[in-house]
Amino acid sequence: MKPSLIAATFIACMILITTLVPIRSGAEDSASPARSRTEHLADGEDLWVPRIFGSRMVVQQTQPLPVWGRSAPHDTIHVSLGKSRAETQADAKGHWKLRLPPQTHGGPFQMVIRGTAAQRTFDDVFVGEVWLCSGQSNMEFPVKDALNSRSEIAAAAHPRIRLFQVPNAVAKQPQDDCCGSWMTCSPSTIGDFSAVAYFFGRELHRQLDVPVGLIDASWGGSLCEAWMSHEALAANDDFNLVIQRAMGDNIGKGCGITMP
Repeated sequence: MKPSLIAATFIACMILITTLVPIRSGAEDSASPARSRTEHLADGEDLWVPRIFGSRMVVQQTQPLPVWGRSAPHDTIHVSLGKSRAETQADAKGHWKLRLPPQTHGGPFQMVIRGTAAQRTFDDVFVGEVWLCSGQSNMEFPVKDALNSRSEIAAAAHPRIRLFQVPNAVAKQPQDDCCGSWMTCSPSTIGDFSAVAYFFGRELHRQLDVPVGLIDASWGGSLCEAWMSHEALAANDDFNLVIQRAMGDNIGKGCGITMP
């Protein structure tokens, strides 16, 4: 391997050891999610949204809130969160995306997503700080294995801290959904959650006094190349053989973090 590539790989590995990223809405505002891999609704399904939207979730404060999903082609979609409202129309493939106006922290609210033939309702929704907690084993390390874990778990009753655990799964392509659901932070839910994410989120909650949502998307022992896009790896001759071998393996659709 070339020295420059070795150095770049080492730096990427160090960055990925522990990563805390605040969730902010991007500038892209297409009606169709850029990485959606499923073109149609499942049989009998009239309105689909990814599982990251659900009851007990926290959404980001002071930023336009993107909401997206699939419905019947050209269907009109209405979304509300508290007093905030927005609507859009699905494209010819049924993909839709809109943005609710920014809100200050608060809740609990109800989010309602309504199409012509179906409606999804999510309860106990808060507006606050949302952080993506990603990386390798340092981030994956659970609260139950931390120092003073028994007392820490017993004291973990924080109803305005919400947790979303992304399960590990292998897939050849980026996925448009993952398994999982939002949980309220409590002694019964915190033990297997990331210790770094929890202690960070607890301190943030204490200092800011706002709801905090933590999304744990970590995979201990994973190679940094697995966190890179197919396009980035394909641009380097050193990885061409690895990519060809991986794409030839029998890897099905995943339900969590995706590794090429």
